[in-house]
Amino acid sequence: MIVMPNSARLDLLLIHRLYAPHGTRCCTSHLINDLRLRPNEYVNMKDRLQFPTMLSPQEIQDLLNDIFSFFDALRSSLRLDFDDPSLTNEDYEAWTGWYKEKFDEMFEELSVYLRFSSNRTSRNALAIFWIKIKTNLSFRQIDSLFNMYGNSNARRLRAAAAFNAVRELFIKYFVPKHLGIGHITVDESKRHNTDYSKVCRFIFSDNRRKNLNTHQCDDVLLDTN
Repeated sequence: MIVMPNSARLDLLLIHRLYAPHGTRCCTSHLINDLRLRPNEYVNMKDRLQFPTMLSPQEIQDLLNDIFSFFDALRSSLRLDFDDPSLTNEDYEAWTGWYKEKFDEMFEELSVYLRFSSNRTSRNALAIFWIKIKTNLSFRQIDSLFNMYGNSNARRLRAAAAFNAVRELFIKYFVPKHLGIGHITVDESKRHNTDYSKVCRFIFSDNRRKNLNTHQCDDVLLDTN
């Protein structure tokens, strides 16, 4: 068990309308990355006894200060956060054009190259890229979605930098592996009965003919010599 982090205490208050004071302990199995409360975590409220409680003036002040700190955390938190496990498949599809499973697959391949920064997480950087592609919102609008800090121009530049960083990683690591003639074999092109695979088979056969002609020419030259 660990001391419940403030982010999890805030989740408990918002989702279940339960207040956990400072120092409350919980099992790590109820948390995501030891920070956030699992959104579908069941809280058993049956047979709980309610006792009258007497609070001292200091305890009331501490309670109010704690709740106000929750409000401050909400005000500074991201408006759209793809690290939030409560985002649904529909949320992912609406913003990025991909369902969560496909988004996760792309992130898994690129995460080793995506740099985490104080401006945004690597997962949110990938989301910024696809949101720009799908919606064509301006970078100023996108930075507002992710509540980036700084003045208007600095926030816009941060969103643009995240987009460009992901774009370069796609070109360098993702596209060569999943697109183009190099990512499919002859046998795979035969199994995939699509227009693209037919073009691939034509290219494969054309290259084979060229190689065959080259070998034949070499044989003729060798025989001649």
